[in-house]
Amino acid sequence: MCLNSDARRQCFKRVQRLLKPAEFNHVFEHTQKKVVTGHFVLLSSANTLDRSRLGLVIAKRRLKLAVQRNRIKRLCREVFRTTTIKSQPFDLIIMLRQSLSHVHDPQLADELRAALAKLERHYTPARGSEL
Repeated sequence: MCLNSDARRQCFKRVQRLLKPAEFNHVFEHTQKKVVTGHFVLLSSANTLDRSRLGLVIAKRRLKLAVQRNRIKRLCREVFRTTTIKSQPFDLIIMLRQSLSHVHDPQLADELRAALAKLERHYTPARGSEL
């Protein structure tokens, strides 16, 4: 929840999220790029909007406690929000690949930033392709 103007600028807004099952299904069915890291699987599909959007799938079988799932969701949203995406907008789903029992947040954040950089390179047009 964003109360003041400074916090409002730093919020993860509703328009930045995948909300409806149809939006998630579209990414699952029309995945253009898949990035697999040690702990995450990122699926993406281009969209026609003016911004990229994020959806999270953090399964209970991977992290049993809601506190742990919520921590990972906060971390993913924060990394996505603070990473400047200059390429074509895309829809992104981040799924947890394995349990994160002994991994610290900074390591996970670095892993996600590297994966987002790979996705951004995929959606950035080649220099010679623009006429």
